[in-house]
Amino acid sequence: MRRSGVILIRLIALAIGALTIERCCILPFLCNRQVRVVQRRTQAAMDYPAVRAAVVARENIERMNRVIGGCSTDVNAQLLFAANAKLIGDTQGQFEHLDAALKIDQRPELYYDRGMASLALGRVDAAVNDLATAARFNPTLIEDLSGELRTRVEHAAHLQR
Repeated sequence: MRRSGVILIRLIALAIGALTIERCCILPFLCNRQVRVVQRRTQAAMDYPAVRAAVVARENIERMNRVIGGCSTDVNAQLLFAANAKLIGDTQGQFEHLDAALKIDQRPELYYDRGMASLALGRVDAAVNDLATAARFNPTLIEDLSGELRTRVEHAAHLQR
């Protein structure tokens, strides 16, 4: 009886070790490989006509969905999802992936892009907040803005012209 208990404990330890190796080594490795491939494909798709770009973007999203478990802390994976969502016209999907990226890393360009996605969704107040946050990090990001939006962002970011 004692011997079977030792064998059972060893089998459980072996299974836990195998799962840990998969979760901590294999899945991130597969994610990184797929991210590199999808980055190249996404960059190329940005130069394609809209219909072909949408086809490639859908394929890219499908590829990334296969390895997302290994990409839970990879901001680049979320940015690839967002870029491909934008290519297929899924602004809500783009916003959600930029939001996920911001939970991993708070960079000004992420706030800027999420602000622009909010603006496209008609969420002007949320856009102003994100754009103001981006402007506080990097004031040059608002140079592309104009009119009332620029004024509101400058005011919210406490910037002076």
